[in-house]
Amino acid sequence: MTLKIEFTDKRPKKRGLEYYSYEGYITIKDFKERFLTSIAGWGIEEYEYQWKMGIERIKTHNYSCLVTNANSLHVNPYIDMWQMYKENNIIYINNRLITLSIAKELKLNLNLSEFNASNCYDYIRLPRSKSLSTWKINIQDI
Repeated sequence: MTLKIEFTDKRPKKRGLEYYSYEGYITIKDFKERFLTSIAGWGIEEYEYQWKMGIERIKTHNYSCLVTNANSLHVNPYIDMWQMYKENNIIYINNRLITLSIAKELKLNLNLSEFNASNCYDYIRLPRSKSLSTWKINIQDI
C-alpha cells in the first residue's frame, strides 16, 4: 500500500496555550507529512471512520477525500483535507484547506457549519491543473 493515514498519538496532547490535538501522518509513496488534528471538531473515531470510507470510495467513484481537521465548524470553520480524484487507474492527491475567508474569496456556495463525514465529498473542488504539490498513485496501490 502506498497510501497510509494514521494517528500516532494515543491521547490528545496540549499544544500551544489551550490547543489539544492528535498528531498523525499521511504517507503517499515516499512522501510523508505530519498533521495535527484538533479535538474541538470531530472525535478521533469520526476521522478514522471517514478515512476508511474515503479510501473505499475512491475505488468506486471518481473523487474522494481524507479529512485531517474539521475544527470550529460553527464559529470560525477550518477544514483540512486531502482530495483524491481518479483518471483511468491513477489517483491524484492534493492537500486542500477550506476556511470561511477562502470560501468567500473563491465564491464557493458552501455552508461550512454543515460539513461532516458523510457530506465531506460535496466540498471537494478539483484543481484546474496538476501542480507540483499533487501526488499520484495507482488504484491497485491502495
